[in-house]
Amino acid sequence: MQENIFFSIILPTYNREKKIFRAIKSVLEQTYTNWELMIIDNKSNDGTEKIVKSFNNKKIFFFQIENDGIIAKSRNFGISKSSGNYLCFLDSDDWWNKDKLHHVSLAAEKGYSFIYHGHYVYAPNRLIRKRKIISRSYAKPVFNNLIKYGPTFANSSVAVERNIFKKINFFDEDREYIAWEDWDAWLRASNVTNNFHIY
Repeated sequence: MQENIFFSIILPTYNREKKIFRAIKSVLEQTYTNWELMIIDNKSNDGTEKIVKSFNNKKIFFFQIENDGIIAKSRNFGISKSSGNYLCFLDSDDWWNKDKLHHVSLAAEKGYSFIYHGHYVYAPNRLIRKRKIISRSYAKPVFNNLIKYGPTFANSSVAVERNIFKKINFFDEDREYIAWEDWDAWLRASNVTNNFHIY
C-alpha cells in the first residue's frame, strides 16, 4: 500500500508522567508509519518532558505553552505547527491499537473526510475492568444526528481532513466550550461535510 496519507497526531498533556509513555509508545508501534506526533505540554511540573525526550525520535515534536486551562489552545497550537493532510487526536491518558492508523489510512484513501471508531474504557479498580464502547454510524444530515444522539466516539478516535478542520477555524478557545470543545468542533465540521465514516 502506498503511504501517501500523512497524519499529524495532536497530543496535549499536563502532568501525565505516569501515563504519557504508553500513549507515545502506541504511536511508535503503529504499522502505518507516515505520521508526525505533536506533543503540546501545558508547562508540566513532573517528569513529562524527560519522558518525551527519552524517546529521542525525530518524528516526535515537543512544545510547551501555557494554555490557561483551555485544552483547545494546546490542540490548536499543535495543529498550527503540524503539516499532515489529516489530523488525528490522542489524549495523553489514552492509547491506540497498533493498526489504528492503517485502518484510518484505508478510509482516507477512499476519500472520507471525518473518520472515527469505537473504543474501550479501562477501569482497573472496578469489577469490570474493560468495557467496549460501540460508536454509531450517523445518517445524513450528520449534524442532525449528532444533535440527537451526541458524539458516540471518543476524541482520541477521530481523524479529520485538515482542509475540513481549517474551514471551521479549528477548536473554539472560548472558556464556555471547556469540556465540550470537541463536540462543538464535530458539529461545525458536520455543517461543512456529511462525509463521516466509522470503521
